[in-house]
Amino acid sequence: MSTMPLTLVSGTTHVEGGRKMSKRTLRFGVLIGLTGGTLMAAWIMIFSAITGHGFLTPLNLIAHTFWRDAPLDGAVRLGAIELGLLIHLTISISIGIVLAILVEHEELDGAMVFFLALGLGAGAWVVQTFAWSSIDGAASASMTPWVFAVAHVIFAVGSALVLRRLTAFAPETTDDPADVNEPAVVTASSLGNRPVPRYR
Repeated sequence: MSTMPLTLVSGTTHVEGGRKMSKRTLRFGVLIGLTGGTLMAAWIMIFSAITGHGFLTPLNLIAHTFWRDAPLDGAVRLGAIELGLLIHLTISISIGIVLAILVEHEELDGAMVFFLALGLGAGAWVVQTFAWSSIDGAASASMTPWVFAVAHVIFAVGSALVLRRLTAFAPETTDDPADVNEPAVVTASSLGNRPVPRYR
């Protein structure tokens, strides 16, 4: 199934395949990362609470990676909770922005967006697993591997769904030079598997 190229219109400049990230792309990336990161954290923290390890344990483990005074259990320590949350959301937002940029610059349909998000989630899981064990073996060992893996899948699925939702109401494409001041537009596939529009 093929898709026609996406066309961007920005101000009075007609852009084909431009590489400059727009402010809208950045906003989308932040929202994608926040949503995926929140879903991911909710899964790990709820699972940790249900299994008796403490609701706050995952945040404490993240904080312990950079602050050795952070607890390795579910103890309440405000500084550790804030640090763990900050680190987690920073990484999540960074991945969300990368995803938004890649989708903006490529011609992707709905299925490809999902697989791209899944690939980024899997890559993040591999990198974080090895990096975490190298930096802080004690904290890394306290995280159940399969729970950590499922969390990244949840992040990917949530991010892909949000991205599809954000781009679902893009305006239609026009090649009329008189309309170059209109918002960004998209040429979609005639077979019903609509490509994800670039943002502008």
